[in-house]
Amino acid sequence: MGPNDQYKQVSGESYWNKPKMEQYNPSDVDIYFGKTFVSKNGKEYRITKDGKFSGRESIDGAEVMLVAGLEKQFYIAVAACLSETYTPKAKACLDELIFKHGKKPTNGLDLVMSLTDSSSKEKNRHGIIIPSMERIR
Repeated sequence: MGPNDQYKQVSGESYWNKPKMEQYNPSDVDIYFGKTFVSKNGKEYRITKDGKFSGRESIDGAEVMLVAGLEKQFYIAVAACLSETYTPKAKACLDELIFKHGKKPTNGLDLVMSLTDSSSKEKNRHGIIIPSMERIR
C-alpha cells in the first residue's frame, strides 16, 4: 500500500467537498521529492527523490505520506499529536489536522509531515513539525 492509498483511508468526505480554489492536497508528496526545506534557524530537512525523509535522525529513511504548511496557531495542537510515540490515535490526530488546516507549504508557515503507517510503526514516530519554514529549494 502506497502513500496515496493510505491517504484515501484518512482523507474523509469533508475535505473533498471544499471549493476547488481552496483545495490543497497534502498527499501529493511526489511534487516535493528531491526538495529541501530550510527552517528559520538554518536547519535543513529533505524529502529524497524516492520519498524518504532526511534531516532528523529519529525518522531518517521514513516514507512521507502527507506534507502541508500550517499557520502558527496550530503549532500547539500538532505538537500535542506528536508528543507521544506512534499510536494509531496519535497519527489520526495529526492527519486530521493536516487535512483540515493544511495549506501548500510556503515561507513563514510551519511545515508538517505525516509518515506512512509502515514507517510510523518502524520508527515509532508518526510525523514531524518544522517551525517557521524559511524556504524550499
